[in-house]
Amino acid sequence: MEIMYRTARLAATVSALVAMSGLAAPAVEPTILNNLVTELLDLETPQTQAHRQYNFANPRAGWIFVSSAAAVRGAQSVKVILHTADGDVELAAHRDGRMAVHEAMRHLPAGEHTLSVHCEGGAALHGLVVRAIPEIVYPGLGYWTRQAMSRQSPYDWAFLKRIGIAENINVILERNFDASLDAVQWRQQGGKILTREGTHVMIKLRKESGQPFTADWAYEFLSGRPGLKRADRDGIMVSEFDGYGSQKDEYPALTEATQRLFSNPQFKGKVFNPYTVVLYRDEGGMAFVRELIKAGSKIVEERYLSEQPTEAEATALLSGWGIANLMKQYQKKMPDIQKHMIWNLGYMSAPPESLNTNPAVNYKVFMDMQLNCIANNPALAGLYGVMWYHSAYADEETLRWSAKLFRHYCIEGRRDMLGSDPYILPHIENPDFADGASGWNLSPATTGSMAVKHAAGYGRRQARYIGQSGAIENQGDYFLWTKRHADRPNTFSQPIKALEPGRLYSLKVITADYQELLSEKSTRAAHQLGIQIDNAVPAPRRSFQHVFGSDKLWLTYHFFVFRTKSDTATLTISDWVSDDHVYWPSEWGIQFNIEKWKKPGKTGGPVGRELMFSFIELQPYLED
Repeated sequence: MEIMYRTARLAATVSALVAMSGLAAPAVEPTILNNLVTELLDLETPQTQAHRQYNFANPRAGWIFVSSAAAVRGAQSVKVILHTADGDVELAAHRDGRMAVHEAMRHLPAGEHTLSVHCEGGAALHGLVVRAIPEIVYPGLGYWTRQAMSRQSPYDWAFLKRIGIAENINVILERNFDASLDAVQWRQQGGKILTREGTHVMIKLRKESGQPFTADWAYEFLSGRPGLKRADRDGIMVSEFDGYGSQKDEYPALTEATQRLFSNPQFKGKVFNPYTVVLYRDEGGMAFVRELIKAGSKIVEERYLSEQPTEAEATALLSGWGIANLMKQYQKKMPDIQKHMIWNLGYMSAPPESLNTNPAVNYKVFMDMQLNCIANNPALAGLYGVMWYHSAYADEETLRWSAKLFRHYCIEGRRDMLGSDPYILPHIENPDFADGASGWNLSPATTGSMAVKHAAGYGRRQARYIGQSGAIENQGDYFLWTKRHADRPNTFSQPIKALEPGRLYSLKVITADYQELLSEKSTRAAHQLGIQIDNAVPAPRRSFQHVFGSDKLWLTYHFFVFRTKSDTATLTISDWVSDDHVYWPSEWGIQFNIEKWKKPGKTGGPVGRELMFSFIELQPYLED
């Protein structure tokens, strides 16, 4: 992916460098681009000399990004070599027929470093950029169990390469083995692999052993973890350690075990990165992480934030306790702790757990706002790393968007927002029926077959991350109820506004069976419905249904993608499967339990079934 070189520099004519061939160019003053990225070198004049060296100063032990641009023909070539204490590393080899831009990431110690560029056969180097960038972590490779909410699952390494994740991260958090990952190649090109561990496993094994939690026991447990023990892995990330007092008796033993662990040459270069939750509240916990930081490990602070009702409230959350003020609390305990911290944002966006809790808000914009705050707020200056948690709860559109956000903020060093869509979705009104039937045109099949109702706690059952991280309590408890009739459907509709002709949009709907909710006896089966959108063309290969369970209830998550032909349209949803509906999942090869009544022009399910409709979200869909 081509980095944004300055146009004037790319267009410059080839000219000879003033310095003699092979003379190293001195390191230049670094330029801070945002809180995450510092530019260490940007070639101003194309190199036509056969050999040239460039010095740069890495401001801290951490990741650097090197991008080189060259156009070569025939036998010409351009090579970029990094000189390290362990030997020379070829970062790029430009040859005829290869891409014009090569990129590489390497983890380097702080201090002076040198690149050598060799131009052969009259070739020229037209661009060379070196930047200090954050650690960018992808969690978690090999987490197969719940990646069912997409036609693209499983999210194996081959898929992640296709959607742009692989080229925009430098650390993989491994949950389970993935045969499509060439771990040797990944590490040879500079990437790292950490394995995921859980404190619940540590607690379970300790209880089974019947032994007290001592430094000896903790050391034996930790030293046996694959990420520390295996030579082809770079460490562990352990979930989780909190400041609520639940682990206060264990922190002294963990601190001593950590000291012993990293004084052992066997674990040189390894890391033990703990997931943390407001750990600044616990002095013993802070002593534990200070020991880890001293050994070169980082802490991974969890912050999973839900959408806010307005953009102003979202901004206040991020600049307040959601991100910036939380960091300030840590800094009171340890100044500059952000330089040893990976900020772990949540991008759960689909069942069984979702931070996309408000169908009136564009979740991709909220994701953009979070990284924008991290890139710009002074409290986060020099932050060591970032990650989104975690892929098993994210749909493939969100994964693709996260790659673009990483690129924008963590590699290009941008301060502006990546997207231009509004925070509040302008397309439909009252998508959660919180205002009754306002904005909707209800057409009941018969008297009393359709109404807006309420069920306490139903929003939580829809996988909304409610009651934590700024979420609105009781959001999603209202729904539209229909009772299926034998002779005609119940339908509800409203105009769709502010569409861009030719653009892709997604429509999400969550359904459940009302009587199953009341009886707490539920059957795992997809609910069938009819969706009609005029002036639109369906995109079936991007659409899917996902049946998920939540607290004794089976629900259906409907995800429908379409391309609009006009700036307005009409959305009609029915509890029948109509002849001309555009949502026909059985033709798309999705495997789920379709009810036997599903036929064109028929009810699509048993007469008398009481369906619950909620979370009617219509928003722009990321096309590439």
